[in-house]
Amino acid sequence: LSSIRKEIDAEIEKRQLQELIRTSDKADGLELALNSGLVFDSGKANIRKDLEETVSSMLHLLVPYSDKYSFAVEGHTDTVPLSKNGGFATNWELSSARAIVVRQRLEDVGIPRQRVRVEGYADTKPLPDEELSGLDIEERLARHRRVVVRIY
Repeated sequence: LSSIRKEIDAEIEKRQLQELIRTSDKADGLELALNSGLVFDSGKANIRKDLEETVSSMLHLLVPYSDKYSFAVEGHTDTVPLSKNGGFATNWELSSARAIVVRQRLEDVGIPRQRVRVEGYADTKPLPDEELSGLDIEERLARHRRVVVRIY
């Protein structure tokens, strides 16, 4: 997984997408975190049109590893309740819907559907404080809003 991370990090740097995608090694696999605040409009589950191609091309990098590894797509939100006219009743529904959209993109780029699972967490798995130190409240909330593709 560390060699996969190096390849993905090199592509992220080459394309200058550091604000959009971050990688990290975790005990349960390699994580690619998509910044939901940039990828999705607030309260929406569709990938922004101007980023669809970028997201798909980054996910396409994972295809060669789909014979050996499995993937989990995790949706996360911040703690702010959704507005009543946003289309989703709860952050649970929003986080799950975003994860499902990214799961579909994985299938679209060629990763077999039986290798992918979807998990919606809403605000129940916040980032650790050390990853948020020095950020103001808006930046902290934005970091919590993410979709993670975990390779394991």
